[in-house]
Amino acid sequence: MNKKQYLYSNLFAWSLVLFLIASHIFGWTTPTEDPPGGNVVLETGATPAGSTGYIQFNDADNLGADSNLFWDNVNKYLGIGTTSPGANLDVEVLDSYSKIKKYKITNIPFDSTGAYRRRVITLVPVSTVSATQNRMVSGKIIIGKHGANIFDVIEVYAQSVYNNTKAGIRSMGYQTGHELVTFNYGGIPWLGIKIYYAANPYHYGIFDGWAVSDTAESDQLKSISYYDENTSTVLNSEIYNSISSFTSTGKTVFTGSLDMSSNKITNLATPTSNADAATKEYVDDAVSGSGIPSGMVAMFLSTSCPSGWTKKDYLFMNYSSRVISNKSGYYYKVDTGTGYTTTFSWCQKN
Repeated sequence: MNKKQYLYSNLFAWSLVLFLIASHIFGWTTPTEDPPGGNVVLETGATPAGSTGYIQFNDADNLGADSNLFWDNVNKYLGIGTTSPGANLDVEVLDSYSKIKKYKITNIPFDSTGAYRRRVITLVPVSTVSATQNRMVSGKIIIGKHGANIFDVIEVYAQSVYNNTKAGIRSMGYQTGHELVTFNYGGIPWLGIKIYYAANPYHYGIFDGWAVSDTAESDQLKSISYYDENTSTVLNSEIYNSISSFTSTGKTVFTGSLDMSSNKITNLATPTSNADAATKEYVDDAVSGSGIPSGMVAMFLSTSCPSGWTKKDYLFMNYSSRVISNKSGYYYKVDTGTGYTTTFSWCQKN
């Protein structure tokens, strides 16, 4: 190729490049229609609405914001109805008495993960005065163990107002030995849950539900270790010296059958009405007559008397024309007119 041909080929190539660039530049036209509804045109240098942390949304094709929708970028908390969320999800509303109610999905911080450590989870400060308070927890607590990948679910209701505390829990899962307790912490009496301890300890907790406290709210729904079983060391003397059991005041109403899967029902109270459940001890005492005064006479449908009773010979008169006959060894048979049908014994309590 000579110099002249080389020059022409370069000139053609550059002309083609310039043509393509020019066609893109002069081919641009400004959109003739607004963007589809629900979209916002973001112009360079557009200013967000509201204050720092306010979540942006479409407000009539402009950036909008509201204090009721807030993002805490430091703690990664989302607040609805609040600009100061205290949980991963914190929803706050006012009831008709202007009392704040808070729905939360939040982490329950554990202060340690050591084995064989007794722990409590704080629920509500206990009311000690006859005045209105705003202290309640109602929801589910999930606690788990990382190593074994197992967890328990504790359904909980607790409220303390007007010097009166009501609470109940129901545990489901790997361990069910968790119990309601009261204790002092930070100079305040608390109602909480004592967590079952073992070699493989619980490492994490999550709460999902309603929770609020008008005092010491930062200490609500947290796990605190108070005693190390391995070393016999008191980790929190305030809790250790004050912890005591709390009698549950809750109840569960079943609308169907309850299958205990061969498990036992324990800690039954003494029955007081016909529909109450009874312990084996109560039934055994009733059958043996341990609660019957000495000297009392009774009739048993048997040829013998139970332990603690002695057979006696008594005359029995039946005014419906049924007579006692065939007495043998202090037991009797009732003649109904068609033959001997029922055998019984007169017995006297020793």
